[in-house]
Formats: sequence, structure tokens, C-alpha cells
Amino acid sequence: MGKIVVSSLVSLDGYTEGPGGDVMVMPMDMAFGKQNAQRMAAASSLLFGATTFRGMVSYWPHQVDNPDAGEDDRFIARRYAEGIPITVVSDSLTPEETEPFREQTTIVSRSGLAQRVAELKQQEGEALVFGSRTVWTELMAQGSWTSCI
Repeated sequence: MGKIVVSSLVSLDGYTEGPGGDVMVMPMDMAFGKQNAQRMAAASSLLFGATTFRGMVSYWPHQVDNPDAGEDDRFIARRYAEGIPITVVSDSLTPEETEPFREQTTIVSRSGLAQRVAELKQQEGEALVFGSRTVWTELMAQGSWTSCI
């Protein structure tokens, strides 16, 4: 039986992003990177909202061979490149927008989230939610998540 694990950066005063929706202004350090790499190592699939997914697509493909990227970032980037399955919850994202992760990405509508989560929980391993505040708050409301890290 699988489980859903949420890993999100949240400030003490409840913020998950900075001004203008910029998550990159949040305090991220080596411990944060190591935690993300450990979560990614344990994950059998990923679950995102469209906004977070778009950020991942714009960042991770460029980190595999980036000499300035840290070891943890290169590890995470390789997991994407190896084809870890990705589910994106969106009513607007198109398959064309999922490149270069198109072959490993499934888009489900917001109304299909509960069904998709039930399917992920039937699989072995962890479905990891990075960021994606609107997705994990919906999971909390449904009682569909296992743990929050």
C-alpha cells in the first residue's frame, strides 16, 4: 500500500512563497537540499499542481550537468531524467507544456484528484508532493495524505 507524503517549505508565519509568488526568496540552505534529495530517493512518483510543475520543468532539466549545482540538486535532476512518474493536477496544463517530462507525466483534472490519489495509494512506495500548496491543502481537506515533512 502506497502513501502520499508532502514536503513543503513553510515559514513560521505561514508563508509558502515570497512576494509575487516567488518561492526562491524563501530561506533554502544545504539542509533543505539534503532533505529534498532524501525525499526524492524514497519517492516512487511525484504529485504536483500546475504552478509548481511549471517551476520544476523550468529548473530541473538544467541541473543534471550544471557544474555549479550541488550534489543533491544533481541527484534530484537525475531522478527526473530517469523518468520518475509525475502526476500534475490541473484544468489548464497541456501535454505540450510538460516537455521534457512529457512521457512520464499524467495530467489529471482537479475533479479527478481524489481518484488519482486513491490510485497512487494502491501502488507501492511514496507519492511525493513538493510545494503545490493548493494540492496538499485539498489533500488535507479530503484526509488523503499520510505525513507532512
